[in-house]
Amino acid sequence: MITVAQTGHKVNTQIHAGSVAETLNRMISLLDFSQRQCLAESLVYALDTIINVRLVPDTLGGRTMIYEYLQLTEDIKEKLAEIYRNQSGNKNKISEIIAQAMDQNGTSLSDIVLQEYRNGKVTNRLVKDILGNK
Repeated sequence: MITVAQTGHKVNTQIHAGSVAETLNRMISLLDFSQRQCLAESLVYALDTIINVRLVPDTLGGRTMIYEYLQLTEDIKEKLAEIYRNQSGNKNKISEIIAQAMDQNGTSLSDIVLQEYRNGKVTNRLVKDILGNK
C-alpha cells in the first residue's frame, strides 16, 4: 500500500479506529515491528487525508453519518515523521500534533455532531456521549 501511494496512485483503505489520531496510531501498529520506524515515516509522507467515520442513531430511528477528517499538509507530515525518526512513535505526541492540526486543517467530530444536533438529525444524548465533559 505504501509503495503504491508513493508512486502517485490514489489509495483508499479502511481501518477500525475511534478518531483520526487513533487511525494513524493503528495503521502504524499494524506495520512489521522490525521495519516500523522506517515504514511509519514513509506512511506519513504518503498520506493525504485521514477520515474517521461513525454511523450513529438519528432522530428518525435510522442512522446518520458523523465524521472528522484531517488533511495532512507538508508541515504536519514533517512533524509526525520527526516523531518516528527521533521518538519511536510516541502516541501522546502524535495525538497532540493531530489535535493542533485539526483546528487549521480538519474538522473535528465534536464540530460535526454539534452541527447535526442543530440540524435536528441527532439527539442531545448523542452529543453528550461524543463530547463527554468538554
